[in-house]
Amino acid sequence: MGAPHNPERYGETWPQYKIDATLWGIEDLKPHVIVSGGYAWHFMSPDGHVEYKHAHDHKDVDLYLPKESIATVMGLLPCMGFLKVPTKYDGPNFRRYEQVVEDGTNPPFRITLDLFDGDFPFLVTPSGWKVIRPDVLLTFYKTHHSSDSCWAVQSATKLLANGETPENMVSRGELLACPDLPVYLCHKCGWSGQFPVKREKPKVQLCPKCPYLVTELGLPSYTPKAKWGEKHA
Repeated sequence: MGAPHNPERYGETWPQYKIDATLWGIEDLKPHVIVSGGYAWHFMSPDGHVEYKHAHDHKDVDLYLPKESIATVMGLLPCMGFLKVPTKYDGPNFRRYEQVVEDGTNPPFRITLDLFDGDFPFLVTPSGWKVIRPDVLLTFYKTHHSSDSCWAVQSATKLLANGETPENMVSRGELLACPDLPVYLCHKCGWSGQFPVKREKPKVQLCPKCPYLVTELGLPSYTPKAKWGEKHA
């Protein structure tokens, strides 16, 4: 189970340069793997979303390898610059690979891949990545993953409990919604979203796109097949 969130840190974002390097670094694996964990929620979220730290985890990439893809992936990784790293969890169905990135602009950092053998029901996202089907992925937070307090996990749990189908979870803005913060609507341009940034609440809220006064709608409703709205930019 993940540590409880500190609301004072809402609004913090993952470094975009690390995410960009990770996505570029794993692109060749796309046809051969099924994505799990935080990057599964990333690929299910609307394109171009704000990378809030509390929305989903980006510390490493969890990948499942169907039996027919294991040999291919093991052959690709060294050619892609990834090296095997020993861990206490190593076994016949798990291994970790890492790559150190030095881009000349930012401090060196690692891309960490946690690889599990297994084939599970999946959905194909608009970006072409296969991700563990959301209802199945949620069960992994009792065994494989620890960030069960992230907004995506909480939101997906509520959506499914309200009758949403796993297939309708892709590109849903609710996956980025903080369950504890209100949603706002701009009646001029149609923007809707939240303001998960640490600051004193002003007497009025302005749309980040217009700007125009927005109306508070209350907490996210997690209504099946509803369009929660555009991302907060």
